[in-house]
Amino acid sequence: MLLNVVWLVLSGFWLAVGYALAGVLMVIPIVTIPFAIASFRLAGLWIAIGHVVTAVALFLTIIGIPLAIANVKLAAVAIAPLGKEIVDVDDPRAAAAGIW
Repeated sequence: MLLNVVWLVLSGFWLAVGYALAGVLMVIPIVTIPFAIASFRLAGLWIAIGHVVTAVALFLTIIGIPLAIANVKLAAVAIAPLGKEIVDVDDPRAAAAGIW
């Protein structure tokens, strides 16, 4: 429960707002819908920066270190979201991909 509160305050709420805002801004002009993939990658860069910044904030709290590690992993997914698959660490596919 405490980890959930730490995550919500230090990163979860703010990153959720960032994802929602980026999604809304990319869909407003109908003409740009075909360019949504490029827009997601551009927005993904800023969201990845947000993940790294919030990971630093979580690293400062000892209890938030596991969440910070997850945020760093999500930064890579935010930059290149297409073709990524999120799996458990115990999954054999995670070992094959070299996920730490």
